Amino acid sequence: MSMDLNLLPSRAKFQAAKIKLKKRVMLFNWVFVSFWFLFVLVVLVINFITKARLNSAVKKFNVEQTQYNALIGDASLSYQIKYTAKLVGKVLKDRFEYGVSIKKINNLFSSDVNITDYQISAEKQFILNGKLTDGSKMDEVEQTIKDINSGKMEDFASAKLSSVVISPDGVTWNFTLEVNLK
Repeated sequence: MSMDLNLLPSRAKFQAAKIKLKKRVMLFNWVFVSFWFLFVLVVLVINFITKARLNSAVKKFNVEQTQYNALIGDASLSYQIKYTAKLVGKVLKDRFEYGVSIKKINNLFSSDVNITDYQISAEKQFILNGKLTDGSKMDEVEQTIKDINSGKMEDFASAKLSSVVISPDGVTWNFTLEVNLK
């Protein structure tokens, strides 16, 4: 009797194990590919959502920045207008009123004293040239100078008679007077 070995069942077992292993590898491949595909899909969805949010935020930022830039222009213009208005107000407040001062100078003497010329030598300082046809009116000029220097005339700070010239015939008196206003 010979002992014959039958290798077919062993081969069938190997084939069955091979098929079973192949099924497991295929199942693992399908699961791995499915998870990988799902992961890629999730990453793409998250990327799309973040890009959409970023674009929305950029649009909002641009709108806000445009409004801000418009407000900066308005604020700058408003500041310039306020600054200019302050300067104009200061100039108007500090300016010297020549018209009012000239009226004060013209009303300094009575009609008997003739002011022939006046010059503005500095702010609030006038040099007057006058003419008298009667020497007795020189007393009025002197009295006015005393009143100014003593503070009786509130619009004037000081007065100084610079020169007096009498004509050779003694009829005409010319004088130069320096007057400072307050």
